This record gives sequence, C-alpha cells and structure tokens, in this order.
Amino acid sequence: MNAEAERINRRNTNRNEYIQAAKELRHELSALQAKLAIKHSAKTEWRLRNRIGSLERRISRLEERHLGSKLYHRQHVRKQCNMERIMNMSIRKMLLTEKPDVLVKEDLSFTKEKLPKAANRYEAKVRRKLSSWTKGTLDDRIEYLCDCLGIRTVDVNPAY
Repeated sequence: MNAEAERINRRNTNRNEYIQAAKELRHELSALQAKLAIKHSAKTEWRLRNRIGSLERRISRLEERHLGSKLYHRQHVRKQCNMERIMNMSIRKMLLTEKPDVLVKEDLSFTKEKLPKAANRYEAKVRRKLSSWTKGTLDDRIEYLCDCLGIRTVDVNPAY
C-alpha cells in the first residue's frame, strides 16, 4: 500500500508540469483563434495560422506522451486487485487458524474533520498514505468472510 501511494505521488508530481504547459498552450491557442477571426492582412493571417498549427501539434504531442491515462489506470487497478487479494488471503488464513466464535473490530466508518494546514500535525506523506488506506474494503471483506464461516462480528467504538 505504501509503494502504491508513493507511485501515485511520483506520477502525479511529474504530470503536473505537463498538464500546466498544455493548459497554457490551449489558452494561447484560443486567443490566437479569436485574433484570427478579425480581418488582417494576408501575411498576418498566414503567421497566425502557422502559429495555430504549431500550437496544435505541441498540444497533441503533450497529450499523447504525458497525459495518457490508460497505462496509469491499468497499473492502479492491478495494484488494487493485488492488495485486495493479499487482504483476502490474510483474513481467511487468520480466521481459519484462530477459529474465533466472535470477531470484535473497530468501527472505522467515521470521517475525519478538515483541519487548517497549520493545525494539521501530519506531514503530507503520512496524509497521502492514510487517505489511500482501504478501510472500507477491509471491513467488507472481514464481514463477508466471517459470514461465510459462521463467525459473528461486533463493531466497537475506536475510542475505547
């Protein structure tokens, strides 16, 4: 899970500069297209069309090389499936070896309130890892496997 959170952070950090460059080029392109709508001399129109074509090529290159999401999405889905598989195997192994009658677990369905940046005591790396934590998936798998094996689950308040 840590490796996946770090991979996503590295990927998005590197993508931000390309996304911003493409955004600026699109803005310049729309300004030039508006300028081209006004009547100009033939030479000025040729220069504007030439510049518009150049900008369109640069934008398309940026999008095809740096903003693609198919590989990104495929890698993310693969990591998520792998993490769920490991979770499932670990829970099943624990339940079969321990053979509990009742499984008591903390109710982690609460949402954390937003704090101002100065009051936030976690650094960015820790916040990123906590936000990618799959507590919902873990809770669902525990309940499903306990139900399949006939084990009763009880949720308790995490404060106690």
